[in-house]
Amino acid sequence: MKAVVEAFLKYSPRVQSRPVAPLERGVLHGNAPHWVFIDIGSTSHLFHGEEGLMRSAMSLARDLGFGVQCAAADTPAGAQAFAMAHHEFISPPGEERERLKELSLPLLLHLEGLEAWTKPSMVENLTAFFMMLGFKTIGDLSRFTAASLQERWGETGGLLWKRLNAQDRPAISPLLPTEPLEDYVHLDFPVSLVSLLLHQTQRSLDFLFARLQGRRLFAQKLTLILHCEYSKAQHKIEIEPKTPSRNRELFATLLENRLSELNLENPIRDFETHVIPCPEKSQQLDFFEPRTSDFDKLQTLMSLMGQSSVKPGLYKIEPSVLPEKSWHLVASPEEAYSPAAQAAPEIPASLVSGSEALAIAPQPRYGESVMRAPRPTRLLKKPLPLSIEELQRLKILSNNPIERLESAWWESDADETDADANGCAEENCGRRSSWQKRDYYFAVSNEGQCLWIYQDLRTEEYFLHGYFD
Repeated sequence: MKAVVEAFLKYSPRVQSRPVAPLERGVLHGNAPHWVFIDIGSTSHLFHGEEGLMRSAMSLARDLGFGVQCAAADTPAGAQAFAMAHHEFISPPGEERERLKELSLPLLLHLEGLEAWTKPSMVENLTAFFMMLGFKTIGDLSRFTAASLQERWGETGGLLWKRLNAQDRPAISPLLPTEPLEDYVHLDFPVSLVSLLLHQTQRSLDFLFARLQGRRLFAQKLTLILHCEYSKAQHKIEIEPKTPSRNRELFATLLENRLSELNLENPIRDFETHVIPCPEKSQQLDFFEPRTSDFDKLQTLMSLMGQSSVKPGLYKIEPSVLPEKSWHLVASPEEAYSPAAQAAPEIPASLVSGSEALAIAPQPRYGESVMRAPRPTRLLKKPLPLSIEELQRLKILSNNPIERLESAWWESDADETDADANGCAEENCGRRSSWQKRDYYFAVSNEGQCLWIYQDLRTEEYFLHGYFD
């Protein structure tokens, strides 16, 4: 139960629980084996008041598979009594004492809070005694003093008077989670259909991700171990998105994708779910920023591609006129969207304005003058040299070049490849000029491929640089 209580840390760090007394179990509260007490005095405004917080907590409890009755009051004992009397109740601040007077006398047994009655039988005898005298509500006991109740009923009577007058206010201490982030499920009937297995795993995900949110942690990796019914065979599935997150839908999508590949001829008898957590990334969100955005969809797409052994990435602009050097892929959306990446002084602001500078399928942007020029769907990172024979087999579609690219003549760079090819060391040759001038053409191969080729005007050699669909 301690693991379940962690889910309620999202409402306050001060959360405690205790088991329901055996007398209550199976009588009035059999489907809720624990009471959970939350100090919401300083956090309710974060959830639009006590009513909004209470509805959210009840919804969370139902999502975790529990029946729930809930109440808010000045003291834990009063909250428990109101919860037993009403399905959903909020006592206005400072009015608990007056509201308790309206409850029926048998509810004294549930006026407990963090500490249950040490002698429930004595509370039952007290209730029966006053009912024989014609008392019907808790308010009928308000005429008695603390001394009179304590004289007749001892320590229980003194504690009862404190709780009747909302003076029993024990502090709800902070909850420090210690339970591992894992879940074990035994299936009554072994499952051999992926859809049914996926349904069972969703409940484990709901439970674990609710605990993650309570702990303020992200999931870095999720491991699902499926134990088969026959022999000791098992399937181990590891889910690791591109970036840690607490997006349950993301992990559910990745898990569904992996489960669809399984052969369940040997049915699943039980399974274990383990989560490796990491600290969440704190960030200030704009007041009007939507909490569900295209950024989450982008993470899902990149994670699915990475899970299928496809190298995903985001397109990042580089300040180079040469197509093969004008962009590169970065692994994470954070790196592409980082202020440092978008505020580089060498890159014009028009090239890094929001989503226009980022894409899954890169379309190079290296100059405003060639923005409307056709670009190949596949751009080679390193152009391939064409021999004279290969060039003669191509059909060039125009006599004049369709585009000319020329880098700045004053730019220089250490070109180690050329230096090694010519047997020239850098200390002997110095810094070699990287100035380049290219004429680009469209060409068609004998196989009908549409190619993007260029001629290096320095060496007069031809190179293959890309393919069109």
